[in-house]
Amino acid sequence: MAVLETPGTLRKETVAGLRAMAEGGAGLAQMVQFAQAELGFGRPFVVPVLAYFCEAFSLPLRDVLPLREWCETGDPETEAQLLTLIRGSSGPRE
Repeated sequence: MAVLETPGTLRKETVAGLRAMAEGGAGLAQMVQFAQAELGFGRPFVVPVLAYFCEAFSLPLRDVLPLREWCETGDPETEAQLLTLIRGSSGPRE
């Protein structure tokens, strides 16, 4: 069953999984698919995933928002920018 989360209720194991994937060098598509599968959403549903990327990588929504368009376009420049932000992040917020 697909689950929408409310602020403060994000699944810690999903956040940790995203962080581990990034540290292991996973690609953006792999991380998005992981989060979608964990939440029970299919490919077209990316908006719920944004909160998890914000939390996992301590990034503001404005930095993560291009992920929404990237899921449609697969633009390599956008992917490179997002991966740079993700890999340069300070990790999850405590």
